[in-house]
Amino acid sequence: MASSSESFRPACRSPRASMFRDHSPSFRRGHRRQPSGWGLLFVLLASLSARADDVQLQSGGQIEGKVSRIEAAKSPYTLIEVDARLKVAILDHQISRVAESAALAEYRQRVAATPQEAEDQFSLARWCQQSGLRAQARHHLQRTIRIDPTHDRARAALGYVSHDGKWVRLEDLQKSRGLVRIAGKYRVPAEWMITQAQEAADKATKNWVRDLDRLKKVVARGGDRGAEAWRTLAAIDDPLAALAIGKELVESTGQARDLRLFWIDKLSQLNAPAGLGPLLRVGLSEPDEVVREKALETLNQLAPTAAKQYYVQRLRDNDNAMVQRAAEALSFFPDPELSLPLINAL
Repeated sequence: MASSSESFRPACRSPRASMFRDHSPSFRRGHRRQPSGWGLLFVLLASLSARADDVQLQSGGQIEGKVSRIEAAKSPYTLIEVDARLKVAILDHQISRVAESAALAEYRQRVAATPQEAEDQFSLARWCQQSGLRAQARHHLQRTIRIDPTHDRARAALGYVSHDGKWVRLEDLQKSRGLVRIAGKYRVPAEWMITQAQEAADKATKNWVRDLDRLKKVVARGGDRGAEAWRTLAAIDDPLAALAIGKELVESTGQARDLRLFWIDKLSQLNAPAGLGPLLRVGLSEPDEVVREKALETLNQLAPTAAKQYYVQRLRDNDNAMVQRAAEALSFFPDPELSLPLINAL
């Protein structure tokens, strides 16, 4: 194995990289110019100065050279002088870490002194990791398992797991189980789709909360714009708006009755599960008798069984006032089977 870190740099060059040579007017005059296209440049040089810094890239590659920070107004970047003729400009967010020359110098010394034994290579890999030399660390981990394919700690560090007596990559094993890696976790695709749908619904609810609040304010101002806002409210037909409308209904206790009755009508039209909870609470605790009865009538149309179960549970409450309200609510759902729970509660 070579005793320098040149062996760790991919020998490829990106056409999008920004390269400047000393004859460039921008460098000859000391003028800082930000190129229009930025990319990553990986270079392999036969020999490098021992004083060079090592720039670790987010992509896993690296470049060695003399590093300068350029505080450009639009996008700060790092300028790497690879040799007397070649300079590379890289945006800061593309850089993972800049290893100081001292760390690289010590690394070269350690490489030269480290025996080609599995445990020694593994120890060197750990030192590289602690020193921020990720590419070198991975190289020595791979070297470790080439020497000793059963080295479990090196295998684990490289993402392998033992399965049925064989070492396999965890990612490959999880894929064989039908799992995919999403946001750092392995999940069933269907589960991820459900999560995505829930996140989309939550986002839609937040948007509806904001929109309803805005439209209410416009309606309150009256005039042509108020009339238009009212028509917009009346035209809502998105089931994802039910939770936001239910929130308006519950939190508007004591406000204009007409608007609260409108919210109940809208929940009835949408007939979405998210609207049942607010209707149940209003049917139990609403002080405005007209609004409460409207909510109970709507529940009797949409979900009578769920409503009866909810109010029967409230009959067991320790608060007598709550028990009385639950009994009154149940009177909107005629059912002979409710007689015994009512008698026991009252």
